[in-house]
Amino acid sequence: ARAIAKSSPPKDSPLPGGTHTNAARAAGFAREVTHRNIVAARRAFHEQDEASARKLSQEAHSIRGRSSWNEKGHSDELTNCGMTLMLRGAVEGIILGLSFLSLADGAKWPQALCQGAASAMVACWAMLSAAREGLECQTYRAHYTHERRREQWELEHFPEGEVAEMVELYVQRGLPHKEARQVVHDMAKIPEFFVDVMMMEELHMPPPSSLAPNEAALRSGCSSLISGGLMAFSHLLIGLCCSPPMSSVLLGMVACTALALLGFVRASRTHQGKRRLALQTASLALPCTLFGRFAGALLARWVTVKLSS
Repeated sequence: ARAIAKSSPPKDSPLPGGTHTNAARAAGFAREVTHRNIVAARRAFHEQDEASARKLSQEAHSIRGRSSWNEKGHSDELTNCGMTLMLRGAVEGIILGLSFLSLADGAKWPQALCQGAASAMVACWAMLSAAREGLECQTYRAHYTHERRREQWELEHFPEGEVAEMVELYVQRGLPHKEARQVVHDMAKIPEFFVDVMMMEELHMPPPSSLAPNEAALRSGCSSLISGGLMAFSHLLIGLCCSPPMSSVLLGMVACTALALLGFVRASRTHQGKRRLALQTASLALPCTLFGRFAGALLARWVTVKLSS
């Protein structure tokens, strides 16, 4: 906890910052903790007052009377892979739809041509997005399974080598050799757990998502299709009641609003500033609109020159 890390070192502390004392306090406190509230722990980290931060941290780490943790992990984007895929697919669909429709407006295409071409483009991109995510999920799952089986085989046939590799890894990260060997020796007593640790620490490969490849493909493709279709439908409605220059402005506003909403939802998953991430995501609409209209104008001039020559 930040409160422990920032506490001043005692006079008799063997290392600067009270490292030994704080480690002992943390170890003793860890034996008493039966539950941890991650939301309250984050609130304690952002608390400016030291005394309040320490109190909030202790409360967050000492909630009793429950049998399990209330979190799947510290990164909700990783543990909620399905939502992450949907958010990313929705952003891609909006960006693609806005860019293509801006190009069509810059080239002064007829409304029917704009709608038909944009719908076809969004549908093709949705199929590509679905195939890409499904293939990525299947490929990584197969790669992870193969590497885990290899690590497990090596642990069964040459445990000394695997233990030595992990000891060396922890020593390189600053753990004394004696403590590193003791830690690795204790973990190696539980082979399944030790293999999982080696996958993360040695190969830097987290476990694959619980989503099946077809499920990942469906989430990514559908979100891209729906968000891109929303842009095409908005362009149709705006074009029926507004002039071309005004319709481009309104279409950009619709895209900014949708992107800001997606950024807000993502911020709630990544524990970032909601307003900041919403504005950052909404700002993606500006370069897409400007570049699309510029490219459309160049395309129109090129077609005109080709037809006249």
